[in-house]
Amino acid sequence: MFDDELTPAQQRVLDYIVGFSERHSGRFPRGSQIANEFGFSSSSSAYEHLLVLERKGYVTAPKEGGWRRYALTDKASGRRRGLPLAGSIPAGPTWYAEDAEVEWLSHVTDLFPDTKPGDYLLTVDGDSMVGAGLHSGMLALMRPNVAPKSGAICAVWVAGDGGTLKRVYADGEFVRLVPENPNYKERRVGAEDVSIQGVLLSAISVTEFN
Repeated sequence: MFDDELTPAQQRVLDYIVGFSERHSGRFPRGSQIANEFGFSSSSSAYEHLLVLERKGYVTAPKEGGWRRYALTDKASGRRRGLPLAGSIPAGPTWYAEDAEVEWLSHVTDLFPDTKPGDYLLTVDGDSMVGAGLHSGMLALMRPNVAPKSGAICAVWVAGDGGTLKRVYADGEFVRLVPENPNYKERRVGAEDVSIQGVLLSAISVTEFN
């Protein structure tokens, strides 16, 4: 890896900082805000990321009156942003793993204009959701860390079984995973065995992307 290349985790932090700066008239987020956004246990983890971003030339932090004043460099502001492609279905919450092998797609933010830091893409695999307009090979934009509404289409990880894309309904101590194809049966799984990996926002065909 070249010295200025970013891991997926570092890229996500940089994207958040860039987006925050754009929304707040150039203001840089505090360490506590970065930590809260990514679920870090303390602000020190956020500052560790900032030190790496500084070393790689995306952040500057000159001392002013004993304090470090963080700011984005031109390199960061001009960096082309994209979305991570997780594959056909996410196998777990790998986005914060420093060594996660994730493909990044540029130019897709033009097709998905309302993305936020943390959003990612999946490739739809199979025909269980064709009734919802999701066909095999389409790119689906997913948003993690949000509570799905009843009946929302979600990327779901079922312990001991794997990932799937289905409508999700809470059912007491269980979760119903409902397909959109009469050839498939719905499943009822214990809630403790279900992890919501993301909520579907929109999807496009690969021909639109190309």
